[in-house]
Amino acid sequence: MNLQAKQEYCANAHGDQKYGNTATDDGGMDGYHPYSVHLAETAAVARRFGVRNLAILTACWGHDMLEDTDKTIEDLLKAGFNPYEVALIWACTDGDADTRAERKFQAYRKIRMVYGAVIVKLCDRIANVEHAAVSGYQRKYELYRDEMPEFEWSLRDLQTEDETVRHLWKHLNWLFSVEARDKLWATRKCCGNAAQQ
Repeated sequence: MNLQAKQEYCANAHGDQKYGNTATDDGGMDGYHPYSVHLAETAAVARRFGVRNLAILTACWGHDMLEDTDKTIEDLLKAGFNPYEVALIWACTDGDADTRAERKFQAYRKIRMVYGAVIVKLCDRIANVEHAAVSGYQRKYELYRDEMPEFEWSLRDLQTEDETVRHLWKHLNWLFSVEARDKLWATRKCCGNAAQQ
């Protein structure tokens, strides 16, 4: 299975799941777009920062599959995903716990176990924050901003020798600056600017 076929598999696995604005504090930004929009945005972040590794690009498309669909590790292997791609997807999958903080902490522990998973997770987080900013979705933007100290404490020491990782961290931190907020929120070009609070 080539990258395009894997992208289609990942997008199709999410079925009718939506991504966009929502009134809830937890979970994805369900509501305005097909979920494939988020997957494509995550992969686009990776490419923008020079990622060419096909396993990481595949995992950018598949990072929410085990969490949000009925697909299993076995399903992915049978479909033609290689073990490293599946390990990256598994590592970025939230844990099973009562609170968002606990679920994220379990994922951070797994990310520490799989080399390259931090790149997938950073691309995912950047895509989410950028989407929240350009859609003017303050509640989600503030959620990610408030999670940033724990997110950074949990993952910042991974792959510090990797220039791509350093650039991803720098950009993610910039996204929470006054400059970024003014620049990105000024565009307000997505999601019909609905349900933004």
